[in-house]
Amino acid sequence: MDILTRLGVVRRINVAGTLTRLGGSLIPPGHAAGYPTYRLEWQALGSLQRRIRNCNTGVRAEPWRPGGDEVRALEVFMAWRDQGLAVEAPAVRP
Repeated sequence: MDILTRLGVVRRINVAGTLTRLGGSLIPPGHAAGYPTYRLEWQALGSLQRRIRNCNTGVRAEPWRPGGDEVRALEVFMAWRDQGLAVEAPAVRP
């Protein structure tokens, strides 16, 4: 967790068990178990990195470099957090 905190990753994500609001909408905790996923919004299959990039844009956060340390650290943290969840890939999301 130390590397994630140092990279500022932990402050950016919605940790499991919490629901945050953004502009009146609930932001559920994200799970990596359903990626790659077909997103209706994209009309195509998308990777977890693409979803992270899209989420950062949605909350108007400073974008991370694609494939950078922060993105990879977040992917590893999400995979660790999702241990025991059933893999649903490929999934379909709105």
